[in-house]
Amino acid sequence: MVLDTDTKEYFGQRPEGFDETFLMTNLFNYALSPASACVIQVKVDIKPGNPQNPVNAKSRGELRVAILTTADFNAADADPATITLGDGVGSDTPVRVKPNGTLQTTLTDVDGDRDLDRVLFFSTRALAANGDLTPLTTELVLRGQTTAGTSIRGVDAVRVVP
Repeated sequence: MVLDTDTKEYFGQRPEGFDETFLMTNLFNYALSPASACVIQVKVDIKPGNPQNPVNAKSRGELRVAILTTADFNAADADPATITLGDGVGSDTPVRVKPNGTLQTTLTDVDGDRDLDRVLFFSTRALAANGDLTPLTTELVLRGQTTAGTSIRGVDAVRVVP
């Protein structure tokens, strides 16, 4: 089926059980909806409390990353099981798993505004091994979904240090 958004006409077979008005309204609304509406942009703070965000790629520790709750997004709605951090291309690094098998995450107020932010922990070693953290890295991209299945994405700058 083809929808002409200039003339508001459609061409092709109409699916059985749908009248022209229903079909036209839904096709036209879908065609005009921006692709970005499918992804919620979230505010991310790498190394909360440190505006320079220095990261030692050779560290055997963990990198703390916060998804901040804002007027538009409740960070508690982020599903840690779906969240990755990396260069935003291909397969990125998932949230660190604790020895007891649970994901290393917590809800706490990291920015002092009295609401809970989602703090996630990522293995620095895994980020480097996955190619997400190199001497040339200047930003990291957090991707995932909400518990309702809506995609989320956030970006923050980093400074890789020796």
